[in-house]
Amino acid sequence: MSWIFKYGVSAFSVLCYIVILNGICGWIGFGIWSCLKRIWERNGQYEILYYCLKIVILLFILPLGWIMIVSRNQMLGSNITYNWYPWANSKMAVCLTSVFVIWFLGVSKNLMEYAFEKKYLRQLEGMGELLAEQEKAKLVNNSLSAVYICSDIYSPMVSGVFKKKLYLPQNDYDAFPLDVIIEHELTHLRHHDLLYKNICALITIIYWFCPWVQIIFNEYDCWS
Repeated sequence: MSWIFKYGVSAFSVLCYIVILNGICGWIGFGIWSCLKRIWERNGQYEILYYCLKIVILLFILPLGWIMIVSRNQMLGSNITYNWYPWANSKMAVCLTSVFVIWFLGVSKNLMEYAFEKKYLRQLEGMGELLAEQEKAKLVNNSLSAVYICSDIYSPMVSGVFKKKLYLPQNDYDAFPLDVIIEHELTHLRHHDLLYKNICALITIIYWFCPWVQIIFNEYDCWS
């Protein structure tokens, strides 16, 4: 049973500090944002609304709870320990370790689904037609590493956090609609929407046990 105290209870405690406390901070921030949202919308302050939503998203992943506990222990001159917690008995240790294992299995399942989605984007590259550098230069600047024309998609999309790629449906585009489409997709890149959407996906993976966390994803998807 010693390994349960050493690893299981420790893992649950880290989960508690980082996930639960961060979730509380994130939901408090989202609640405040939701209240201010109506005021910002009424005053037409959409840019403030949009950037404050990004800050709310970051509250879910910045390890505020862990930083708080570490700072508290440093001020008190002690190390983080689990010996004095009320669950320091074998039955409670097994229970808390089981909670951590269930959470970890849920995260693993959702992470695999996320990986399959990324795999589909890589498959699009194989199914699409890569534009030559000369043709790409006529459409976009150097902000994109590649442009693909794909017959299996119905709307334009961009992907990648570091190497950004544009996927266009296989259509006969007129000059003006194509310029509008590309400018729209490049706006996503300038606002770092791909990065924040991936962070939102990470949040939904970590907080898989809270189905309502999808609300934040939908809000950002709407405002981006």
